Amino acid sequence: MTMDHDLLKIEFLAEGIVRLVPGGNIEDISLLPAVLSAFEKELRKQHIHFVFDARELPFLPPSWIVLIYEMTARARRRGGNLCVINLLERALNDLNHFHPDSYLCFEENELMPAVHGAPFGVPEEAAAEAQMAVQNRGRQDEDSVGEVQIPSRVDMLYRACDFVLEIAQKMGFPESELSKIKISVYEGCLNAIEHAYHSDPTHVVKVQVSYNRVRLIIRIIDHGDGFEVRSDAEFDAAAAAAARKTGGMGLHIIRRSMDSVHYVRNRELGNMLIMEKRLQTMNTTAHDSSTGIR
Repeated sequence: MTMDHDLLKIEFLAEGIVRLVPGGNIEDISLLPAVLSAFEKELRKQHIHFVFDARELPFLPPSWIVLIYEMTARARRRGGNLCVINLLERALNDLNHFHPDSYLCFEENELMPAVHGAPFGVPEEAAAEAQMAVQNRGRQDEDSVGEVQIPSRVDMLYRACDFVLEIAQKMGFPESELSKIKISVYEGCLNAIEHAYHSDPTHVVKVQVSYNRVRLIIRIIDHGDGFEVRSDAEFDAAAAAAARKTGGMGLHIIRRSMDSVHYVRNRELGNMLIMEKRLQTMNTTAHDSSTGIR
C-alpha cells in the first residue's frame, strides 16, 4: 500500500514496515517537518519499524542528519528500528563527516545562553530607542561594514545571500555555519518582501553587514508594514507542515540558525531584523563578555 503526499511518499511493506521516501526539494523548508510529522503519525499507530529511503536527497545538511538520528532513537525506544537506504555519495559523505558541534550549542560555563529571538517584536513606541541601542552595541569593536540593496523581488534574493556569504567565508565560518547564515538571510529578506512589501517589486530591501574577527551582524531593513512576531514557543513546525502552512516558519528557522535575533518595527527609521552569528574561536568568550553581547 502506498500513500502519496506533496512532499513525500509513504509505503507500507510486509511485516508492518513503513518506508518513508522524501520526494521534494531538500531546500524546501516544509520538507523536513513533513517527514517528521509523517513519522510521528505512524508511531502513534504503533508502527515501530521504518525504512528511510534517501534516493531523492542529493546531500544531508546537519538538520537532516539529526532528524535521522532522532527517528532512529525513537523507533528503538519502542523496540523497533529505522534503516537508511539508497544514500547518494555526497549524502553518505555528509553523514560520515557529521560532527555534533556543527549542530549543537555549547557553553563554556553555566550561564544561560541568550534566548533566540529575545527581545523580539519591540513595540513601536520604544522602537527608536531599542533600535539605536542594538545598533550601537553591535558596532562596538567592528572593523568593517558593508551594504547591498536589492529590489523586493524573490529572484533577487541570491544577491543578498551571495553578498553576506562572501564576507562570512572570508571570516572563516565553516560550511555548516555558512548554510545557516545563507538560509537566515534568505528567510529574512523573503519576510520583508512578502510581509512588509506584500511582494510589490517597486520597493527595496537593504542588507547591512558589520563584522570583526569574531562576530558577524546582519541587518535586514525595510520601510514597509513590518510583520507580527510570535514567540517561537508558540510555533509548532510539525503541525504547520501537516496543515501546509508556512507562516512563521521563516522566523523559526532563523532563530534556530543564528546566535542572537532581534526584530524592531519602526515606520520612521525602518523595520530592522538584526541577526548575529559568532565565529567560534579561543578568544570568543572573552571578547563577548567585554562587549556585552550574548
